[in-house]
Amino acid sequence: MNIGNDLKLSDLMKIKTPFCFLDETGLLNSERDRFFSIGMIKCPRPYEMLTEIEKIRHRQNYTEEAKWQKVLPYNLPIYKMILDVFFSRAKADPEIKYCMMIVDKKGGYFKKHYNNDPFQAYEDFSIQLLKGNVSQNEILSVIADESPVPNKSQYENNVKVAINEAFGRLAIHGICKVDSKGNDLLQVVDLLIGAITYDLKVHHKLAGQSKSFRINCKKDLLEFIKNKIGADKFTRDVRVENFNIKLFS
Repeated sequence: MNIGNDLKLSDLMKIKTPFCFLDETGLLNSERDRFFSIGMIKCPRPYEMLTEIEKIRHRQNYTEEAKWQKVLPYNLPIYKMILDVFFSRAKADPEIKYCMMIVDKKGGYFKKHYNNDPFQAYEDFSIQLLKGNVSQNEILSVIADESPVPNKSQYENNVKVAINEAFGRLAIHGICKVDSKGNDLLQVVDLLIGAITYDLKVHHKLAGQSKSFRINCKKDLLEFIKNKIGADKFTRDVRVENFNIKLFS
């Protein structure tokens, strides 16, 4: 069966239709944003995690957006609860994955391939990340966080066309950009890419040099994520079960 080229109603039960939740950090050009990162959660039944997270929000009476940049003592325990929903589900289901790519914008790879253009890197890395996570008989739906791309950007169409042409079939049926405030799984991705990129920033002394409440909370949440993934550091490639993090320098 060649899904997408010759799609029949009889193939319905053989087709998998997972969702991918995509977010990025570091698109803006600044010293603070030396690293461009893009991360993705892939899962077959997002409503299961979303329902659990909604229950946590209700119990904790927490309505704010979960964001790495907003971690503080009062929301740190809630962030851990929300992340634990994802880690528990990922541990039980190998089809739930987290993948991430990071590029050092001061490194040779970025300058050679993207001529210091983070927006082109965003599009290309989206294609690479999604292309590497399309399995046989799968058609992906992509939910991406809104990002500050140029007004004339054809990001959604370019990514979709590139991947479908690469596979010679319908591999991605569509990409929709939404405000992460309304989607808890995009917020989980934000926490993960924020923490993992933060570890690189600390390593290069671009962050984490003070002892403020916020810095301590970030370090606490970073250690929590390291323990859950089973990685001692994120300053190098990490591949552990459902987690794949790739660095380009």
